[in-house]
Amino acid sequence: MYKVVVGIDFGAIYSSFAYAHIHSKNEIFVHTNWEDYDGRFKVPTVLLYDEGYKNVQSWGYSALAKRPNRKKEIDSKKPVELFKLHLGKIPNKPSLPNGLDYKKAITDYLHEFGKVVKNKINDCWNGNVDFFTQVLLVFTVPAEFDDNAISIMRECIFKAGLLKNQFARNLKFITEPEAAAIHCMKSLKEHNISVGANFVLVDCGSDTIDLTTRQVLEGERLSEITERSGDCCGGSSVDQEFLKFLESKIGANAINQVRENHYNHLQYLVQEFVRTIKMTFTGVQSEFQDTELELDDICPVIKQYCKGEYFDKMDEDYWAVTLKFDDVKKMFDPIAEKIIRLIDSQLQSSNNNCSAILMVGGFSESKYLQSRIKKEFSLKVKLISIPPQPVIAIVKGAVEYGLKWEDTPDISYDEEIQSFDDEEKKLHDEIQNNIKQYKFLYNKLQKKYTDLTSKNIDKHQMIVNKLKKEIEEIKEINQKNRSKIESQEQMVNQLQQSLELKEDHIQDLEKEKEELNIKIESLLQKNTNLDTQLKNVVQQTALLDKEINDLNVINQKQQQRIDRSQQSLELVKNQMKNLEKVKDDEINKYKLMCDKYKDKCMELLKNNEEKKLI
Repeated sequence: MYKVVVGIDFGAIYSSFAYAHIHSKNEIFVHTNWEDYDGRFKVPTVLLYDEGYKNVQSWGYSALAKRPNRKKEIDSKKPVELFKLHLGKIPNKPSLPNGLDYKKAITDYLHEFGKVVKNKINDCWNGNVDFFTQVLLVFTVPAEFDDNAISIMRECIFKAGLLKNQFARNLKFITEPEAAAIHCMKSLKEHNISVGANFVLVDCGSDTIDLTTRQVLEGERLSEITERSGDCCGGSSVDQEFLKFLESKIGANAINQVRENHYNHLQYLVQEFVRTIKMTFTGVQSEFQDTELELDDICPVIKQYCKGEYFDKMDEDYWAVTLKFDDVKKMFDPIAEKIIRLIDSQLQSSNNNCSAILMVGGFSESKYLQSRIKKEFSLKVKLISIPPQPVIAIVKGAVEYGLKWEDTPDISYDEEIQSFDDEEKKLHDEIQNNIKQYKFLYNKLQKKYTDLTSKNIDKHQMIVNKLKKEIEEIKEINQKNRSKIESQEQMVNQLQQSLELKEDHIQDLEKEKEELNIKIESLLQKNTNLDTQLKNVVQQTALLDKEINDLNVINQKQQQRIDRSQQSLELVKNQMKNLEKVKDDEINKYKLMCDKYKDKCMELLKNNEEKKLI
């Protein structure tokens, strides 16, 4: 029975571990004392080797950046990092120094990391806990890791000195999203998110963003109802945007030269940006103060690589770079928008049927990222929550998983292992009995041989030779039995490994079954909805047909009216033509009469004039 559960989050950029005693399940402690860096939950996943990359000289914080001096010597050693990414299936894996295998780097790092874990467990319980038999190790792994990657992890963990043998049963693996979801169960309860509800889990790490949509099941269990999604847009992406901003001030060539020749100096510069600006940025302009980074003090070697106009401008500014509100906001916005698109895609995959968005991981502590997500989705989901100390949600979830596993071990698995143990013991006892019999026979024959040789060696030489042959045969049988024992032990180890794989496979099948049941229910519901929609469409079609018939009847009546109106119009036109003709005749008649009257008047006037003359 285990006494202590240790959760280990071995990350690509940072790593951490937490622990708890099985009798104090509510007290999960996260280690925060890393050499001279006290109070930090995580330690960098970084190694510094000697010239031949054989021996580790330093690791973690001591292998990374320190405040640089003003000397211009080229750094002779460059820390090794991102070696964990070689376990995944990413297309462009980061390069490692020539002659260094990624498995060696992982093993070396876990060896140094494991020393801290062992010392902590030993100090907490005064050496009363056997690390190899009474400590359950739970390692978190990315969701995309396949069986081969996990097998390599187990091999490296064993070689690092954290396991008694490679197939030890005190090592378990859990995916990072699953560990985070387990830790968030408490937050769901506090906000009355009940059984059957869906929620999106957003793991905002340093390197990547991983999203899954899960459903709360009975017994504090969870099922995954959509495919995992994600992208390389974690917190370190903001750091890369900061370096692009610096390139605009001092030139891309200067940044590349410092990265190549003084990597630690550049890392220190980035850490200063993270400490003074990135972690405090809220996105509220009134809360922001313009910040100056004095490159001459923080990264003095940069001056020797800055050339031309860049040098003149920086020299005028006394090698100080000012970051304004809009500058920092532009570094965050492309990353925040990517994350928002990923969340929106997850919500659409679940038909926007989600009750909560839960954010975990170090980058989720960003107040600006939190405000952007709340602004975008507060009307779409009931709850947007960030648990206390989200940076350690995964490693705490790993411990909680281990504590639950210790409470509810797989009984059938233990019985099967016990049956193999019993069979091995039975076989071992049987072989031991045979060996005892062979030894007894051997001793008896040896005594007989001694007696015979003491009486008459020459007389019984043939018998002695025969006895020697029998003894050799017995020795050969004994050797075969020993080989059989070793073979059985190897078989038992293989069976233990096979059973562990079988157990994991059964769990995966159970998960797939639950997911398929959920998908089937969803499809049945969709089918029911489609049937209802089809009936509605048929009814609407019938109504439309009736309306079309009614419109045809109305159209015919309207056409008849139009025809009658056209006939009436033609009749009126003919009447108008007749009236026009009569009118023209009357006008002509009146014109003739007028002309006649006019002539008569002229004649009268003429007669009157003549009379006056007379």
